[in-house]
Amino acid sequence: MSRVKAIRSAAATSLSRHLSTKAVKLPEYPVDTSYLVSHYTAPALAAAFSDREQTLRRCAQLLAEGDLDQLSQLLTPFRGQAVVRDKPPTTPLDDAFSTRHLDRIKKRLNRLPRQIAKMSHKRAAVVIPLCTIDGAPHVIFTLRSSHMRFHRGEVCFPGGMVESGDTCIENTCLREMEEELGVPASQVNVLGILRCDWSNVASITGVAVTPVVGHIDQFDESTLTLNSDEVESLFTVPLALLVQDKYWIRPNNATPVFTAGPHLIWGLTAYVLDICIREVLLVEEGDKDTAPATTTPTAQIV
Repeated sequence: MSRVKAIRSAAATSLSRHLSTKAVKLPEYPVDTSYLVSHYTAPALAAAFSDREQTLRRCAQLLAEGDLDQLSQLLTPFRGQAVVRDKPPTTPLDDAFSTRHLDRIKKRLNRLPRQIAKMSHKRAAVVIPLCTIDGAPHVIFTLRSSHMRFHRGEVCFPGGMVESGDTCIENTCLREMEEELGVPASQVNVLGILRCDWSNVASITGVAVTPVVGHIDQFDESTLTLNSDEVESLFTVPLALLVQDKYWIRPNNATPVFTAGPHLIWGLTAYVLDICIREVLLVEEGDKDTAPATTTPTAQIV
């Protein structure tokens, strides 16, 4: 390896080292800047690029001084080392939606800012609604109305197409939550945008769909008013069930399926839910003998 290539390798690896504090295992192939920008938060990238500049300056100084022995010592640790981080600790199930853990979720979702692509003719957003029922964490789902043109009768998250009046993706989600479920925007704590493999999302739906994670601070199902034109019914699934691997089917080259709820959860809904649970919520499985949900909660439909 030439000195220039060695220095570049050191710079790239120093960038990766800083990012090893994130809950992501870097791929086996060489890491480039585009990969890092797509997978890490702005603060992490800022710290990593700062470290890279320091490494480059030190390498250049040693090279100018002709101190090849010291330069070799500096570069040696960067050769052939994979950056791997153990899975971060999980949070007890009872604390899954506590104020402290919601703050952690916000930090995990804190990514580079996104603007709605005005040139996109098909842009949509869905919200993964978290809530607490009788002291236990749940996730809210809807069953699409049979009157809908597309995906009728399917399980989904609240959401829809971006409209010209929406200033951001979050506003799209809040508007759709209120239109479909009657949940005021003031009751939804937007935690952040869930990062997915956008090529997978596009292949599933054919539409650019951005998932947003939100927590309903004061969830009272009796106060909901479902829009019958869009929503057939609403149901919730305890997080205690969703975190158990035995209720998931994860086939190769296909989206996962969750089997323990009152309805099968599959497609894009299962895809983004699975990512959210495994990479963002990070809660313990708790009681593995919890029985699957067998009833569908009801809400007023108008």
